[in-house]
Amino acid sequence: MDRREFVLANKKTIILASIATIVIVAVIFFGAVFWSAKSDLKQQTDFTSGQANQAEILENYENGMKTAVKEYQQIVDDIKKGELNNDERPILLSRIKNLKDKMTEIIVPTKYKDFHIEIFFGILSSERYLADNNPEDKAKGEEALAEAKENNNWLDK
Repeated sequence: MDRREFVLANKKTIILASIATIVIVAVIFFGAVFWSAKSDLKQQTDFTSGQANQAEILENYENGMKTAVKEYQQIVDDIKKGELNNDERPILLSRIKNLKDKMTEIIVPTKYKDFHIEIFFGILSSERYLADNNPEDKAKGEEALAEAKENNNWLDK
């Protein structure tokens, strides 16, 4: 029995299998679309379910950044102390890595996105200074910290 004869003999079975496959794919597709839409709606409801959540996000951000800026100030102060030896640089780089990790994990309210980016770039400049010993990077890091503290008085509260 060649292929053509097999197809002709099992035509009904092949048609039923094809229809069943199409129905299964359709059910899966529409189920996924429905589930996705329901999930999106739930996320929107959670996101807009009151100003309390927004106020909490803002408070958590400000508290987290107060701590981060204090840590960054300590790093800048340690860099300013003078000539760093080969043992101090890896320790400072490790502290900077931990600080960067904290800053990438925090939820940033839209209100503070520019501030967050400026501080982050300042930290990157300090990191580059420790890696390359370029005084321009050192100055950029110090400047970013000073501007952030000057323009955001809530950091001192």
